[in-house]
Amino acid sequence: MAENQDNVLTIEELDLYLKISKSTLYKLAQKGEVPGQKVGKHWRFRRDIVNQWLADSHQTTIRQPRGNKMPDKEQKFLDALDKKLWNAADKLRSTLDAAQYKHAVLGLLFVKYVSDAFDIKRQELIAQFKELGHDYFLGPDEADKEFFEQTESFKRFQVA
Repeated sequence: MAENQDNVLTIEELDLYLKISKSTLYKLAQKGEVPGQKVGKHWRFRRDIVNQWLADSHQTTIRQPRGNKMPDKEQKFLDALDKKLWNAADKLRSTLDAAQYKHAVLGLLFVKYVSDAFDIKRQELIAQFKELGHDYFLGPDEADKEFFEQTESFKRFQVA
């Protein structure tokens, strides 16, 4: 019986779990957009059904950029990877409190920022290497070769 009670969430527990306001939850529940059941005056939600709803709704909201069709095999792999990563994040989130979880997330955000900054600088250097009057001009053919795969090349331009 106690196990069943842990599986059933009140609107207050669900708003903490989903991190959205109670008023939004009421609206979604009344519209039938959140899987729940009204018992008397109170809403109740089964945790396993809510988790499945989250997984299903996440899959339907993933959008591919226009004009960027991937082969089915690659798309299936990326979808499976995305699902695994979201599930791992959900498991991690449920076992850590917010003070600890933020350290993992902020670290990942920093890595993403550094990666994006590197890509931007790399594109700038490629453009400079191809620009005829620039000090770093290498010529269009040389700029596309293995030069960019050598770490020492980037260290010289203070990128790596």
